[in-house]
Amino acid sequence: MDNLEGGMTKKQVIVFNLDKLNEEDFLNFVKEIKELDDSLVPEQMQFSLKELKNFFSNRKGVNLVVKNNDGKITGYLASVPHNEEIKNLKKYDSLFKEDNGALYIESLAVKKGDLGTFNNLLEKLIDEASPRYKKITMHARASEGNNLSHVLVERYHFKYLRTILNWYGYGEPFDYLEFYFLTEDVSKKS
Repeated sequence: MDNLEGGMTKKQVIVFNLDKLNEEDFLNFVKEIKELDDSLVPEQMQFSLKELKNFFSNRKGVNLVVKNNDGKITGYLASVPHNEEIKNLKKYDSLFKEDNGALYIESLAVKKGDLGTFNNLLEKLIDEASPRYKKITMHARASEGNNLSHVLVERYHFKYLRTILNWYGYGEPFDYLEFYFLTEDVSKKS
């Protein structure tokens, strides 16, 4: 692990590679992801094993995992090409439309208070996604006490577009956010 300012260490973020796991190992991996996910979100927001298997089986997205020194998963990020989610999400966000070149974050989970892991996941996502995509999109929790949206907008410069008051029937507001990668063409126009 790399040392950062103030004695923090940079945890290794692994780009998930399905090809390196047999079926049993993949199932154990997904079960560990589910265990982490279930410990962090209310029951109605928890993904099924099938949903998590689908996320991590998608080879077009960028899927990341962070493990501690003991090999235990402490964070993950699952994403898919934005347009693959139009059919599933349009009924919850009527303004959600096709966007070629965008990557949609399906799920992002980090052990509570582990800002280092959160930072590492976002940095690695940008490194991995920017050569293939023009931007990142997501619906992020915006409820008081768990405002991922606020953190992403204020600290990471995601662009807020709108709030959906009862996202997915969860009874909580989520914000739709976008993060644009800077490209040579954009920087030349500045």
